[in-house]
Amino acid sequence: PTLDVELMIEPANGARSLVGALLTHAQGEASTPALVQLEEGAAVRFETETASDGRFRLGNLVPGRYQMRIVQIDA
Repeated sequence: PTLDVELMIEPANGARSLVGALLTHAQGEASTPALVQLEEGAAVRFETETASDGRFRLGNLVPGRYQMRIVQIDA
């Protein structure tokens, strides 16, 4: 399954990053491994894999409008 979220990174002083955690809806536990991607048009601009606890961090983001895509990794 894939989840799409649209977001906008606005200009600000200092480094820009996006941090979060993917959790299962039912029990609030870490989800299965996933790729977290920020796309601009058809191009993946930023990408990271979730840690074992579901947390992720995308750093050094450039201001712009992105589509966030969460893609489950087959175990």
